[in-house]
Amino acid sequence: MIFENKIGTKLNKGILLRRYKRFLADVELDNGEVKTMFVPNTGSMKSCLFPKTTCYFSTTPSDKRKYDSTLQLLSDEDGKTFIGINTHLTNSLVQEFILNDSLNKIITKEEIKLLKPEFKIGKSRFDFYIESVKGERILIEVKNVTMKSDQAATFPDAVSTRGQKHLKELAELKGEYDRCIQFYLIQRENLTSFSFAHDIDPDYFTFAKQAKKAGVEFLAFTCSLSPLKIELKEEIPIQWT
Repeated sequence: MIFENKIGTKLNKGILLRRYKRFLADVELDNGEVKTMFVPNTGSMKSCLFPKTTCYFSTTPSDKRKYDSTLQLLSDEDGKTFIGINTHLTNSLVQEFILNDSLNKIITKEEIKLLKPEFKIGKSRFDFYIESVKGERILIEVKNVTMKSDQAATFPDAVSTRGQKHLKELAELKGEYDRCIQFYLIQRENLTSFSFAHDIDPDYFTFAKQAKKAGVEFLAFTCSLSPLKIELKEEIPIQWT
């Protein structure tokens, strides 16, 4: 995935000074100017924010936007790898990974008869519905993951009542669909496993275990990130303790 394809502009470099009011950040530019920009992430961004970390942002001037720049990447604490904090990109990334055969563990491109984003069932929406050429029906719910603990990716980084609801619904729908999948896209590198942050949201962990018992599949994949592109890297094991 080339950033220009998804964002429409190249990324600029800066130093993140602070994030505040959830959706705002102050970034110091190369010329010393401090610019306020939009943060496209509703989570706590726990374990992502380091003092004066290098960051990358896109700029798209528009009369309809109060802030013309959007924060996209943060340098990890090693200073060599990146964290993708734009949750607005998550579903488009997963769709691209499916269509370019990077996610053939779910389905290959040749097997897809129909792929429908934002699939509505009753009053709920799921990120993807896929129907295979053989008639297999697949529901996928996607979550973006940025938090880590040691070498494990962890989710959620705040209490997620919406995430709890999705897990309960996937478990209930498993009897109607051939496969129901909870997919975790980890926009961070060098992590070796995925775990649930049951200290932050114990109910989410409880519903995840119930969904797994009902037959819901859980998959976690890491990404390789740079200011030029985001690529799917590898599947990592999920810890259930």
